[in-house]
Amino acid sequence: MLSMTGYGKAAQSLGNLRLEGEISTVNNRFLDLYIHLPDPLRFLDPLLRKEVEGRIHRGRVNLTLTDLSQTLDAGYRVNQEALFQVAKDLEDFTEEYLSSEGGPMLRLDELVKLPGIMVPCPPAIDEESWQTLAMEVVDRALDRVEDLRAKEGERLQNNLLEKLDKLEDLVNRIEERAPDLVQEEKDRLNKRVEDLLSEKTVLDQGRLENEVALFAQKAAIDEEIVRLRSHIKSFHDTVNKEGPVGKTLDFIVQEMNREVNTIGSKSNDEAIRSWTIQGKTTIEEIREQIQNIE
Repeated sequence: MLSMTGYGKAAQSLGNLRLEGEISTVNNRFLDLYIHLPDPLRFLDPLLRKEVEGRIHRGRVNLTLTDLSQTLDAGYRVNQEALFQVAKDLEDFTEEYLSSEGGPMLRLDELVKLPGIMVPCPPAIDEESWQTLAMEVVDRALDRVEDLRAKEGERLQNNLLEKLDKLEDLVNRIEERAPDLVQEEKDRLNKRVEDLLSEKTVLDQGRLENEVALFAQKAAIDEEIVRLRSHIKSFHDTVNKEGPVGKTLDFIVQEMNREVNTIGSKSNDEAIRSWTIQGKTTIEEIREQIQNIE
């Protein structure tokens, strides 16, 4: 079981090239991948996306590659056509901008600041070398992300199993208490009957039995307990599986919560109601934890 929280960083050199990769992951309902690359390396986006998607299946992922060798920095060249056009426009506009020799009085360092005078000159790159280097860096960073996600996943797994044991203990208490409720209701009705007899009231024995049977039927929680135990077992089995299990666990938790709510609504017993409240609290804690599981 893997957590969706992870971080990995790696740097690698190839000849005079040096690249750094940084990957961070947080929880998200689906896989949401963002890749940030230097402009000359944007051709690598599909390859890197495929690599990450093959190893991370869920979560928000940010991947950033940085050129540490600065060989991808764009150079600049003078756009002579634009420069000559500016000079001509100034000359045509007014004689005030002309020196005695007829040249522009604006300094060169002022001219180059004008828009369009200096234009970027993309570097020539060896795409094959950059691709090899980028894939190595990303794979190493992904290894570290997976290590961290696995460690965090193990911690979450242990925590979930502890909470599951707590929930199962509450179910055991409810199951032990449930059979006593019918007998207690029968005793309560018998007491009421004795009070009525002391008042010389005619007793309808059939009605008494019907009242007890009706109470037993309404208060019966056997089926809910059986289903709840089944969900607990499914949760336990799923937690110990490999691969993405977060969505499955989320569904099981919803079903567990449904059964606990039904048990609580069927019972007027203070003890059972208290245990169902504790159970719902534990289930909510479990639900919060699994939001960070892949």
